[in-house]
Amino acid sequence: MSDLAQRRLVVEGAVDAPAAVVWRFLTAPADLATWLGELEGPLSAGQEGRLRLTVEEGAPVSALRVSACDPPRSFAVVVDGWPLELEVAPAGTGARVRSTHLLAEDLRPEDVRSGWEFYLRRLAWAAGGRRGPEPVWEGTTADG
Repeated sequence: MSDLAQRRLVVEGAVDAPAAVVWRFLTAPADLATWLGELEGPLSAGQEGRLRLTVEEGAPVSALRVSACDPPRSFAVVVDGWPLELEVAPAGTGARVRSTHLLAEDLRPEDVRSGWEFYLRRLAWAAGGRRGPEPVWEGTTADG
């Protein structure tokens, strides 16, 4: 396996909502805020903005640059230097979301996989009508 393949983390998840709805939850600021954070700036190719991750402790702010956008199928961004591509495809009556994250050389896929799985659960919860309890980070404990 090449070094590049070893640094590529792919996480997929099913969402019980049409692909067009999922796309909206990935790109429309009001919908994005329900599961991830607050987007400041447009989400179109070549644009820059900021993303405040409201679901994380301290609500860190990340610089975001959109490198490609192909509505309603995919977009590629660089968040704080981390390249990420998100793809949405119809799957039956719902959609399938695939995130591909090119990891920095000092990170291993197993070090960040649980974070992406958490965010995809939150996306599925929000876009699917918020049925059931709100997903919480499984890596945390009551005493931090």
